[in-house]
Amino acid sequence: MKTQVDFLTPTFPAPDVIASDYAAIVDRGIFTNGGPVEARFVSALEAWIGAVHVSVTSSGMMALELAIQALLPTDRRKVLVPSFTFAAGPLALCRYGLDPLFFDVDAATWQPCFTEAEALLSTRTDVGGVLLTSTFGVANAEIARWEALAARHGLPLIIDSAAGFGSTYPWDEPLGRRGNCEIFSLHATKTLAVGEGGVIAVRDPEVRARVECLKNFGFDGARQATMMGTNGKLGEFASSIGLRQLEVLRDRVELRQGVLAEYRRRLEPLGITFQPGDDRAALAFVSVLLPPQTQRDDLTEALQRDGIQCRTYYTTRRCTSNRRLRPSAADSPYRQPSTYARGSSLCQWLITCRRGPWTESPISPGHSSMASGLPRLVPARIRRDMRARIECIVRSALAEPLGNLEARLEAVAGAIAEIQPQLNALVASLDALERTIAQIPPQVTAAQRALAGPVGEVQPKLEDIRGATMQIRERVDQVYAAVGSIFDGIPELRSQLLAARVNPDYAAAFQETNPLISVRVATYNRGDILFDRTIPSILGQTYDKFELIIVGDGCDDDTAERVARLGDARIGFVDMPLRGIYPDDPLHRWMVAGSPAMNLGAQLAKGTWIAPIDDDDEFSPDHLEILLATALAGRFEVVYGKMLAFSKEVADAVEVGQYPPARGSWGLQAAMYMTAIRFFEYDTRSWVLEEPGDWNLCRRMLEAGVRFGFADQIVTRIYPNGVRAS
Repeated sequence: MKTQVDFLTPTFPAPDVIASDYAAIVDRGIFTNGGPVEARFVSALEAWIGAVHVSVTSSGMMALELAIQALLPTDRRKVLVPSFTFAAGPLALCRYGLDPLFFDVDAATWQPCFTEAEALLSTRTDVGGVLLTSTFGVANAEIARWEALAARHGLPLIIDSAAGFGSTYPWDEPLGRRGNCEIFSLHATKTLAVGEGGVIAVRDPEVRARVECLKNFGFDGARQATMMGTNGKLGEFASSIGLRQLEVLRDRVELRQGVLAEYRRRLEPLGITFQPGDDRAALAFVSVLLPPQTQRDDLTEALQRDGIQCRTYYTTRRCTSNRRLRPSAADSPYRQPSTYARGSSLCQWLITCRRGPWTESPISPGHSSMASGLPRLVPARIRRDMRARIECIVRSALAEPLGNLEARLEAVAGAIAEIQPQLNALVASLDALERTIAQIPPQVTAAQRALAGPVGEVQPKLEDIRGATMQIRERVDQVYAAVGSIFDGIPELRSQLLAARVNPDYAAAFQETNPLISVRVATYNRGDILFDRTIPSILGQTYDKFELIIVGDGCDDDTAERVARLGDARIGFVDMPLRGIYPDDPLHRWMVAGSPAMNLGAQLAKGTWIAPIDDDDEFSPDHLEILLATALAGRFEVVYGKMLAFSKEVADAVEVGQYPPARGSWGLQAAMYMTAIRFFEYDTRSWVLEEPGDWNLCRRMLEAGVRFGFADQIVTRIYPNGVRAS
């Protein structure tokens, strides 16, 4: 009897696991309307995502409709939507009288194509919002660019990450913090499933309050219908299932990633392409793109005949009048000409099957004799041969493209025959060299015997010195740690940070979309580079609401006069009466030079955000725009991007920057931080800890609990001291 391997089998808590939750809800007598279980579920979701407000709904479609009603304007009817998407998004827009304006996806990433959307927005004035998608729940690594684009055009950005709860960005940030709001589905097929439900994650508490009102018939506190609401509540039973599912979500994602790794190992050598970024996704299934000349439908039919279900997403059928879903993958080389009429060459394969009623067991060492190494995520009766069957079917489907392999091998053999004489001559040369080397060891052995006595006497002394050195090193490390704890003052900084977060100005900083940014430059007698490179890069920003604060570290050149000649009211210059006192050692001096001037510049800032830069570096044109969009989207207190670093020794510049911040790849000139936390200052004593001032400041912020965000783009160009750009 042929075994049937289902494409998706929902995974839910066992009855005995959920029974006590069910009984408690019945005893309490509260079943819906925002009961205590729903409140706990919402808090757990907010804790998972971080820095957001969450509302739960009766379905993912309902979440989309509520977000659209709460955020999108009605006077501009067009809404940008990727054409490669599930029907829920376009249908939700049409339901509210809005008009989907489709654009394509990128063939390389499968994510919405940024350049096409940017081009559309540059030519249209009737667009009222962007409904972005996270393709198959995989994080969009270009999300900061999308946020900046939406902010530049003043458009709400709704992100449909229906299958993405539990997925992360390349910098380890969970999905849910981006855009004006992000949508998740809790459908039975999703990795986090309650049967039917949805999640709306927003950063603005007022938007959440509007959503809560809309999903409860539009009722206000007096139960008066003040909005055109609906009934979109989730309920206590579904919330209790959600809480149980969250308990095992991390383990579940890890197990599914293990299955994905096995698929990649076995199938990538056959030329099958997997979705970029799926190794950080909470996958419900595996998506693949078939090689050139491979008929997708032939393969899927072969799998079905062998009892293994798979699916194809999405077809090119019309969604609404005069609109066509047209996945870019279908226009790529990875298809037959006849494939496009039936849809793209994408297909999905199962990633998990239910072994028991709830738990998904890990890879079993008891089955290490299996050649495929198949994880025990499927019933035992099919686990023995499923991998081999899939591979056999795939190889069969790929047989035609490999048909000319024998002819190619004959051509290679002929080429080898042509170079055989040269190979024979090389072998003869190697033999002669080997004979020469064989005569060397006797001479070396004699020298070793002559040195054996003196070396034997010195060896114990070297070991003693090595041991003493290690003891000194350990003691030095202890001293550094003690000095660091005295200098850092982390407990006091943490208390100041907590106090800042409850200040009304703190919350206002994330609600202001066009704030004043204070650009801070500390300088000492570098007028030429400052005015030729640094200041022009600031004045050329795409975001133009800024002030420029230049602080001299006791300058005695003409910097003040040159600033005055600019005649720009946004630029101010303050000179410290005396040059800072720094260490004599050149390296230690470099670590802390300019610290007092930098601290003074931060204290003089009038803006909501502070963007520092050194007097010999330069911003990218969109430096302020990118960092501000990233900060507002993620409610980050510090945001930073990558730097393009030039050096005297290397001709080509090098990209520097990563998440999380690391010593040697982080600089404040690529960052922006809230004025509310400017009590974090440069420490002129950081050289004692052998730490550059920038990294010392960053480390103290991290240890105190400051929230960091990362924009994976180059935002700053940095140069060695005194080096001009060519």
